[in-house]
Amino acid sequence: MHPYIDIFGLKFAVYDIFAFAGLAVQYFVFVYAVKKRGGLVSCAREVQLIGLFFGAVGMKLLYALTRYDLWGIASPDVIFGGGVFYGGLFGTLLAGLAVLKIKGVDTAPYTDAAALAIPLFHSFGRVGCFFSGCCYGVSSRHGFILDGVKRFPIQLLSAFLLLVLFLMLFIMFEKNLFSGKLLYIYLGIYAAGRFFTEFLRGDEVRGKIWVFSTSQLISILLLLTVFFLYIKRTKENKW
Repeated sequence: MHPYIDIFGLKFAVYDIFAFAGLAVQYFVFVYAVKKRGGLVSCAREVQLIGLFFGAVGMKLLYALTRYDLWGIASPDVIFGGGVFYGGLFGTLLAGLAVLKIKGVDTAPYTDAAALAIPLFHSFGRVGCFFSGCCYGVSSRHGFILDGVKRFPIQLLSAFLLLVLFLMLFIMFEKNLFSGKLLYIYLGIYAAGRFFTEFLRGDEVRGKIWVFSTSQLISILLLLTVFFLYIKRTKENKW
């Protein structure tokens, strides 16, 4: 792995480079989608700023919860030294929806835009994970060597699947299919995919209950929630 790169004598974390690149790309996609759906660009910027802040907080908090065995023993930089995607996802969405609720605007343009921006950004992050050597896969006959062990490149597979998901949702968006529902589609497909890709993860630091990882349990709950909301809105004839 290559966690750092030297540029003009300065050392940069490769993960940070990919994360910032992903942030920039998803921002332009988000604003583009909001404008095309008739939303306000100024509101889109507020949603992005506040959503990203609380996403970073949620990512750290959920990671700290998975390290409950270290509370009172390890230092804060160890307990909060990582992040869990689902924490960031929920922090971002809840904060963004709160902003829209306060402003009293139609949420559909922004939720559709989020369905495009989130998997796109996430795909950049997973490539960064690969170079950093985190979120690694199970030991495998085929793969890349990390700390002397050949491991399946689950980060790259995840990045590829997320990019495919983004392209699929983008096509739906451009064809005006499932307008106002793209976020539900994204959440449902991602949760189902994440449940299965977790079996290829080799890092167990994120927490585990019985045979399932923390992310798998969250994926199950998210799928059930999305299904419930879909049925509820269908009965209310809102779709």
